[in-house]
Amino acid sequence: MKKVVIDFKPTAFESYQRLSRDNRLGGLAKRYYDELFDFPPEKWGKLREEFGKSAFVSDTHTPFIIKVIVAEEKADLLWLYVTEFSLRKT
Repeated sequence: MKKVVIDFKPTAFESYQRLSRDNRLGGLAKRYYDELFDFPPEKWGKLREEFGKSAFVSDTHTPFIIKVIVAEEKADLLWLYVTEFSLRKT
């Protein structure tokens, strides 16, 4: 099993922290952070190449827009760089 390292762009981390403190959405934001990153990127929805790296975005059925770049992938490591973690507009 690969070790998953999650790193946030500062604005994405601030948004995640704000959402995780929200009375209505806090538990859900934390669950997505804890569990959704365990899924392989192919299960997330849109996959594309960006700046020579694999990038993916949470699928439209999730309440959050989570954009991630796979910064490094090795046999025993998956390093993810979160560039956006925000509430999806309904």
